[in-house]
Amino acid sequence: MLEKIYELSGGNTSKMVSIPQLEQETQIFHGEMSGALDYLAQKWLIDFRGGDVAYITSTGVDQIERARAHPERATDIFPPNVTYNINIHGDNRGPIQQGTHGSTQNTTPTNNPDFDRAITSLVDLIRASSIPDDDKEEVQGEIDKMSRLVLKEPAPGLLEKAKNRLDLIKVAVTGTDIAIKATPHINTLWELLQQRFGG
Repeated sequence: MLEKIYELSGGNTSKMVSIPQLEQETQIFHGEMSGALDYLAQKWLIDFRGGDVAYITSTGVDQIERARAHPERATDIFPPNVTYNINIHGDNRGPIQQGTHGSTQNTTPTNNPDFDRAITSLVDLIRASSIPDDDKEEVQGEIDKMSRLVLKEPAPGLLEKAKNRLDLIKVAVTGTDIAIKATPHINTLWELLQQRFGG
């Protein structure tokens, strides 16, 4: 979004950017847009005081121009912009990770590709969100526990346990920058859990 504001303003800190135009160009609409704009304003990357206009700040311009000049280097705000490609021949049911240093990834693949897709999408959203790191770890732990639970044979009480885990995840993302995008994945997971455990 900051890059789009930079483009629409031409990198000019005195040129206003129309929020309706920004929504149209990014396909990010009111609920998510206002949260993202507030976040950028808190980081001093844009000047946004509500309403229908925003201005990029000199800090925002510097961040974009540094990122463009040296995409392989991190800036104060952006991680390095490096693309890795992996070609996999055949089925893959486990996590794949590369291009990171000192990071970990935990997933428990199931025999249900729909469940695995919903879990992977939810984890990706959480990782990319502005949720504090400690909360991210806690939510990812709940997701991993729920994934392991799904591997068990249906038995009394398992649907309730799975629902409790899903409720914790739902509460954790409520009111965050990913709430709207996470909801369909959470709903899909609930439907699949009901199918699995006969709810």
